[in-house]
Amino acid sequence: MNALDYIIKKYNIDLNKESPIEIPNAGRDDLAKLFNELDFKTGAEIGVASGEYSKKLCEANPQTKIYGIDAWEAYGEYPDYSAEELNLYYEEVKNYFASFPNYEIIKEFSMDAVKKFEDNSLDFVYIDGNHQEPYITEDITEWSKKVRSGGIISGHDYVRGSKKKEGSDSDIIRFNVVEAINKFTKDNNIKPWFVLGSKNKAPGIIRDNTRSWFWVKP
Repeated sequence: MNALDYIIKKYNIDLNKESPIEIPNAGRDDLAKLFNELDFKTGAEIGVASGEYSKKLCEANPQTKIYGIDAWEAYGEYPDYSAEELNLYYEEVKNYFASFPNYEIIKEFSMDAVKKFEDNSLDFVYIDGNHQEPYITEDITEWSKKVRSGGIISGHDYVRGSKKKEGSDSDIIRFNVVEAINKFTKDNNIKPWFVLGSKNKAPGIIRDNTRSWFWVKP
């Protein structure tokens, strides 16, 4: 099955539109279902945390070998979780996914884990790790190599935002997902590529507040 042709038909995509092309009334749960519709057999989520999206991926894709990759370690200026929270999440993920034979945990930092995979070996990757530079660009660059032609490269939080640095009332850490994705797609002439949901959430439109992005690898 040609993934791009399927997506164009499924969502009635107008390829005359400039990328990123928005797919209204859709979120990342729909992306998980799309992987199943495309009969993908192997994929990876980068940045598992509590396993919320891993659960969605497994439920929608029981036939798929899914690797959940996360160091579950606090480091540097990464502000999302404390060490205590990460330890708790890791134990919860281990216990919950013990009953999912097709789900494999890799407890490593992303750039260490990526070395375990052959190029062009995955049907999809979903990137939801550190959203700061240089980490987000490293993830996009290196994990893209692991996805085969016709597979899907995707990720979370196509939104501009920031958080306060842990223990500080003044230091702001800005997320760089939008800039990183825009630059990568431009530099690599990737067209078309997509964002799930409309920028302006109109009445009756259902979508994630922090939108996901994706493209089919040429």
